[in-house]
Amino acid sequence: MIICKKIILTLLFGFLLFSCEKKESKDLYKIINAELNRNLDKEGKVLLYNDNGLIKFNFPQGECPIRAMMDTANMSFYIKHQGIDFSSFILSDEIETICNQLTLELRLEKEKLLPQIELIDDKYISDQEYGGLFTSYQVVSNPAFSSDGQFSYIYSATHCGMECGGGEIIIYKKSENGEWQLIYNYMLWIS
Repeated sequence: MIICKKIILTLLFGFLLFSCEKKESKDLYKIINAELNRNLDKEGKVLLYNDNGLIKFNFPQGECPIRAMMDTANMSFYIKHQGIDFSSFILSDEIETICNQLTLELRLEKEKLLPQIELIDDKYISDQEYGGLFTSYQVVSNPAFSSDGQFSYIYSATHCGMECGGGEIIIYKKSENGEWQLIYNYMLWIS
């Protein structure tokens, strides 16, 4: 009887662990796909930079811009005029956790990406005309999620030439039907 209980508990624990992991993975790819789908080129495709199948992202100078984004946004007349309250979708005690999630490595599973997303690497870029200086491609971070699972944050950058590009933090909110909807994008840099 004790052995039977142990087996049932082990199976139940395994099932719960597997189902949670599967849901999180599904949401990761929903966010990545939604973000990259916003950036399709005129041929209806997007090039996603990766490092041997990994999304690796580190913020410049090692500083996560979420706190600065909140400080700047809370002082902005435009944002106040629009009635946007950052504290409703970024809790101050979650900033460090969100920043850590954004910099986690993510092994990409090509079959979970939209078919119009093409994975590229350093070799692809260097093989392009002019050493890839004018190759347009996207870089994204690992998506981060609020503790209640209602908000997701992703860094997204476009590189489109020697002095052409931009990077932003995108915030998505999960709707009642489980779909992710873009609610805010905060420009970090532009060239």
